[in-house]
Amino acid sequence: MVDFFKPDELEDTAAASLRKDLGQQAQLEGELVELREQLGRLPEGAPPLQRSALQLEIARALQMLERGDEAWPIAQTAFGILLGESEW
Repeated sequence: MVDFFKPDELEDTAAASLRKDLGQQAQLEGELVELREQLGRLPEGAPPLQRSALQLEIARALQMLERGDEAWPIAQTAFGILLGESEW
């Protein structure tokens, strides 16, 4: 059977895509808030690798939200910790 193109039966993919993007963005924003709270709750003497893991997750979320200017210094700090711990 051959399917024919029916322009009047096309879904509104642009609107669906926008809803999906906005939903993903809101989810990332929520994750970012939670990660920053977790980082803030870490005691001063917390293991450096634990701190750097949270920082990398924060940087990843920021990058996915296209906020690279915020992500870069956080990722660079995390990398410095990992470098100091020889965990790269």
